[in-house]
Amino acid sequence: MMPLEYKSSNIRMGQYHVYGNSQRVDIAKKFIDAKIKNSIAILDWLGKRYPEVAKANDERMKIIDTNWAMLAKANRIKDVMGIEGMVAHHYWAIISKVFDKKFEFDGMLYGKTIRPMGAVDPINAIFNYGYAILESQCWKALNSAGLDPHVGFMHEMNPSKAPLVYDMQEPFRWIVDVAVISALEKRTFDKKDFLRTENYNIRIRPDGVKKLMTEIMSQFSKTDKYNGYHWEWGYIISEKAYELGQFIIGKRKYLDFSEPEPNLERHDSDDLRKKILNM
Repeated sequence: MMPLEYKSSNIRMGQYHVYGNSQRVDIAKKFIDAKIKNSIAILDWLGKRYPEVAKANDERMKIIDTNWAMLAKANRIKDVMGIEGMVAHHYWAIISKVFDKKFEFDGMLYGKTIRPMGAVDPINAIFNYGYAILESQCWKALNSAGLDPHVGFMHEMNPSKAPLVYDMQEPFRWIVDVAVISALEKRTFDKKDFLRTENYNIRIRPDGVKKLMTEIMSQFSKTDKYNGYHWEWGYIISEKAYELGQFIIGKRKYLDFSEPEPNLERHDSDDLRKKILNM
């Protein structure tokens, strides 16, 4: 299922060397800087559709901006993770305001591994499944670039975990967020698309999975201009993994996960959308 692995021992040796020096923090900050920048882009995108939500969360946006500014001065992984956690908390507090109340969403749930826990509501189940798809895309990209998925820069090493895959997900979580939000806006899902297991976790039924896959793969297949070409986002993730490998061994002087920026456009207002849905 995995693509042919790129055989380059110098990339992995360089990766292990960087993990043990101060450059690790710099690379971790690159991942989170892009994540915060793209999170703000999502909130701006939502604000055009839901101006009342944007206005009611001005204070949260100020906190997000303040923490983003603090990232440049962070010199420990612990500090970087603290900033990321604070931004994520306020990001999801704003996002949750636009979801249908029938799904009873209270925010994203994470355990000590910084990975999604068992979903207790349908929306968490949708996002967890979507991030699992993103995780597989990032794993394949890193494998093709010759990097070791088990040695990350922000996330710590842990048996049976893949820290670099989780690092690589951070700048591209917005792809899943947009796909899920768009699906929920179109009322794609219904409660019958979910089931509750014996341990009270929520799972998506096969019909719900098909709906979600359609939305997410549509988002991955969208193109954006990068390096003079129009590439699908699935390919851009692979290109970014390659750039990371080249940066680690000194063949690339600059590393930036925030380019290209998400191409998000709103051509309709909330009032127009409601009129269309009520026709």
